[in-house]
Amino acid sequence: MRYFSCGTTFCHSSGWLWGACAPATWNRNRAAINSWLTWCRTIKRWAAPSVPAESERRKEAPDETGP
Repeated sequence: MRYFSCGTTFCHSSGWLWGACAPATWNRNRAAINSWLTWCRTIKRWAAPSVPAESERRKEAPDETGP
């Protein structure tokens, strides 16, 4: 199973899919992929890469909604 063959492919694919998204959306999608890859490695014992450092979390603007 080779969904992401290397870090560069992941960065290119994620940038193409979510590059224009808001930072919170980017972070959510990145976390979902990271969680899935971790599950593949630890639970299923499949060979799966880690999310590369180049696809780091994006800084989100402070939430300005009131209580």
